[in-house]
Amino acid sequence: MSSSSVGIIYKYSYAPAKQEAKKLEKWLKGRGVKVFSEEMSSTVRMNGCPEESIHIPNAVDWVVVLGGDGTLLGAARKVGRYGVPILGVNLGGLGFLTSIPLKGLYPAIERMLRGELEVESRLMLETRVLRQEEEICRFLVSTRARWQGSSIWT
Repeated sequence: MSSSSVGIIYKYSYAPAKQEAKKLEKWLKGRGVKVFSEEMSSTVRMNGCPEESIHIPNAVDWVVVLGGDGTLLGAARKVGRYGVPILGVNLGGLGFLTSIPLKGLYPAIERMLRGELEVESRLMLETRVLRQEEEICRFLVSTRARWQGSSIWT
């Protein structure tokens, strides 16, 4: 797997996630990786449906999400259409979906950079909300994947 460019999405309005994102960005750039980083935005609603903007280009090789399960789900809605692997890092409590603890972040990233992790693809679903036969909004839904014992989303 190529690792020339990486996206980082971190939890909205959460200083520890922002600090870790900056640290990870510097660490990756020191290894010659181009990094695109952004804070997860608060959801803007239009006609009752979330509007997700994204500043991470669709050509990144993979994405790291720093936060909790909600941040991972939001990031999957944003970048899931790119078909890139997403590594979820738990900065919160339980972390059902973000199973990589913060202390395991850099060992996992090092394995990614060396191409030692395998990606399992999963199905992505799309749903539409119709009102009086008019499409109001459309949602993408990702399914869970595993990356040699570490949860990722594709």
